[in-house]
Amino acid sequence: MIYTDNPAYFDNLECPEYKPNFQPIVDMDTLLAAVEVSGIIRQLAGYQRSFSIEENCPYLIDGKGPWEWAPQVLETGMCAFGRFEGSRNCFVWIDSLPDFRNCRKDLSLALNKPAREFYDKVLDVLNDERPMPAKELAAVMGTKSKKAVTGETGGITLLGRKGEPYKVNIETALQKLMMEGKVCVDHFTWRLSKKGLPNGLPIPHFTSMEKKYGKLNVRRSKEASAKAIIRKWKNVFPCFRSYGGMDTLLAMAYGTF
Repeated sequence: MIYTDNPAYFDNLECPEYKPNFQPIVDMDTLLAAVEVSGIIRQLAGYQRSFSIEENCPYLIDGKGPWEWAPQVLETGMCAFGRFEGSRNCFVWIDSLPDFRNCRKDLSLALNKPAREFYDKVLDVLNDERPMPAKELAAVMGTKSKKAVTGETGGITLLGRKGEPYKVNIETALQKLMMEGKVCVDHFTWRLSKKGLPNGLPIPHFTSMEKKYGKLNVRRSKEASAKAIIRKWKNVFPCFRSYGGMDTLLAMAYGTF
């Protein structure tokens, strides 16, 4: 194995004010420990310093870092994974899923009723069918994954708030549903080379959150769940103790940031 420095790592000796309350991530055990104490943590670096797996990994192994271990993390059954924060992938610890889902239960990212109906149709398919990649999901729904969904292909063409047409595809619907806490990645597969070896990036297979993890009911208000998530963040990440005030942190918990 070849070990090399990770350029995204925030050296805790040089930046002690950003040191999170967990050990540097160097293997699967330290990665899972980081997700457990964080509740929710990004896969890659974002606006909040040190709030990611990537930034807390001091070195790469054979050119790869732990943030690329999502397939192995999902196999443990201890985390959910998906684009839960805009375009950013996040890990959510299994015990934090009820609060996460409770925070997002009233969130609707559809611009209008037709968009909501289309997103709900995608969710219905994922509830009824086995986990599948976006391309296969598009085929099941009679749509083309990368092209606009139209009436001729079993979907819809939508109009924006000002009446302008805009394209909707399966990837867009999946991303919005993940942000709403309704969809997650079930597992990954790989394309195989002619020699039968894994080739290229892993392919996510999507399913509904409820189908994979159950009802995730919690006996407290949405606001109480958000505060529970934020409390973990503040205990682990110094950046959250002074970042943007409570309104910003609530927006992150609710998925509206």
